[in-house]
Amino acid sequence: MSKLHRSVLLLIVLVALLLHAGTFPAMAQEEVVRLGVVLTPAELEVGQKGTLVATPPEGLDIRELNATLSGMKFGQFLKRPDGSFTATVYPMGAGTIGLEEATLSAQTVNGQNVTLGFEPFSFTVPEPQEVEMAREDYSGLFSAARTLWKYWVAGLIVGLVILGLLAVATWLFLRWRKARQRIAALPIPPPAPIEEALLALSRLETLEEYGKLGTKAHYADLSMLLRRYIEREWSRPAMEMSEDELITMLRREFAHRSAVSELMGVFETASLAKFARLEAERRLVESHLQSSRSFLESEHDRLRAASLAQEVARRSAGGREAA
Repeated sequence: MSKLHRSVLLLIVLVALLLHAGTFPAMAQEEVVRLGVVLTPAELEVGQKGTLVATPPEGLDIRELNATLSGMKFGQFLKRPDGSFTATVYPMGAGTIGLEEATLSAQTVNGQNVTLGFEPFSFTVPEPQEVEMAREDYSGLFSAARTLWKYWVAGLIVGLVILGLLAVATWLFLRWRKARQRIAALPIPPPAPIEEALLALSRLETLEEYGKLGTKAHYADLSMLLRRYIEREWSRPAMEMSEDELITMLRREFAHRSAVSELMGVFETASLAKFARLEAERRLVESHLQSSRSFLESEHDRLRAASLAQEVARRSAGGREAA
């Protein structure tokens, strides 16, 4: 190759390098991909909710999209089946807002790096205006023209209701207190003879009186409770009888009853303690207390059985009358 040819070839290469160097910056710059945008409604007010639909160009499949813009709050972008994205937006303040100024970040499905932006779209958010609410026209007691007499009528009604409730509460309280007074004024029925005798015997069984006052006082109380029971339950003047008369009456009329024979020794010892100043030993005193309890408990069982028999007879008679 001649020197001329080499010079021409070198010149061609240099020209090609210069041309390539001149066009590289333009090629290095990435093209901004514009997303179609539709805002509904087209005019928003401060704080009003709007819907933004962003549509990528054909052939670009975006997996995730986010946007930020000063003065505008974006909700989460949700992808729709047609490939577009929708999000809720709220203007944060008055003024002109250009969506093309938003900063977008996206991630494509195939990993392609693209620079996104909204197509030029702007709208003006007006200054919030004070809205004067119309007064409601009331038709009830407190209507729009609040005259004083209506308040007086309402207060009178409320007062009468309160007085009525107080009167009812007072009447119920007085009735309840009167009923309690009537119940308290009723005479307390005396205890049954058998219950009274068992209670008195329980006090003597502690032997406290026997230890403090001796045999005579102890047997006087023991004889007294047995006499009182016999007089009240058996209708015999046992309180006026001497021990000998009482023993004779028991032997002649009630010897068939359970534990009556054991009372003979109790009344004999009581007579000796009263007139002969007998000092009985503790063992004998305890034995007579046990005899007295056996007698009273047998009487308690007898009375309960008689009461049950009367109840059964009464129910049978009532059933026959009903039939």
